[in-house]
Amino acid sequence: MRYAVRLFVLVAAVSSGAAYAETAALHIEKTTVSKSTFGSNDGPVGAGQCDSSRNIYVRLLDPVDPGQARPVLMFDKAGALQAKFASPHLPELQKGQFEFPFALLPHGGVAVVDWMYPDIHVVKFSPDGKVESDVQLDFARFAPYQLAVFPSGELLLSGVEDGNRAHPPRYKSFAAVYDKTGHLTKKLSLEGDGEIDQAIEVGDSRYASHGPGWGNLAVAQGMAATGEDGNVYLVRRTSPATVYVISSSGEVVRKFVVEPQTSGDMPFEMQLAKGKIAFVFDGWTGDRPSGNEKLAVVDANSGERLEDFEGGTAGTEFFGLSCYAPDSGAFSFLSMSDGHFEIVAASKK
Repeated sequence: MRYAVRLFVLVAAVSSGAAYAETAALHIEKTTVSKSTFGSNDGPVGAGQCDSSRNIYVRLLDPVDPGQARPVLMFDKAGALQAKFASPHLPELQKGQFEFPFALLPHGGVAVVDWMYPDIHVVKFSPDGKVESDVQLDFARFAPYQLAVFPSGELLLSGVEDGNRAHPPRYKSFAAVYDKTGHLTKKLSLEGDGEIDQAIEVGDSRYASHGPGWGNLAVAQGMAATGEDGNVYLVRRTSPATVYVISSSGEVVRKFVVEPQTSGDMPFEMQLAKGKIAFVFDGWTGDRPSGNEKLAVVDANSGERLEDFEGGTAGTEFFGLSCYAPDSGAFSFLSMSDGHFEIVAASKK
């Protein structure tokens, strides 16, 4: 799991080896403290997501009790808690199951994935938190890590295939499109996944989380989001970052890579909006990020880096990237302090 930490100062730095990327500075405009109080150990599970009204959606986790199931929460830009999206499966998940992805629905509301081995459910909520549908996937022999919903209702899920008696380790990359009833319509074969799986077989530390043939960090720490063009952008955590643009029929419309500012860095967070993607890149030290993360904005058609940002003082963090507005050049970052959310708004000068 990745946790957002407190953000202090944002400044620009010159990009290394990317002459085409413009250098810009970010300046903090406002820090909003949530009106709700949570546990002292609570922290966001990865970054949040935001809608067109800049409401932020996030799920909390207490690292001391990681099996405790939690709803997705929605905060408005003033920091007020507006809705809770509590799955009807939370009581079952309280038995020690992990919580898996959620996604914003293109027409409003939230979808969550509940993995109750060996079954996978996708629950959709209306914007006010009421359950609208609950479907069980008819092919669920994988652990789900990414979810995205197409405007027409189809589901893109990505994860790691379950092992079997003949080959118990779990590491094979998986991606598929399901219809709105949970029926498998197409299992995807993504160019590049085979190379990841082969690297894990020999214990490549970039991807194998528990030694040869175990775990798949490229998938487990990947990302997915639905674009305004109706396609899903699925990201594998590789270096350079690998992005697959996938249609609702399961066709790979295009594939591109995004070069990081520093060779070897990998993507940890992303926000997609209006044909641009904001990525947080960082190095990997074997079991954790290096703590020298960088922020980049790229073209969602080609992967070309357009702008680079870098934290320039000790303690600076880009983790917690939860919102990006290309028109204004504004970013929002989430952190926790004394049981309260802090929403840090920053923009390019």
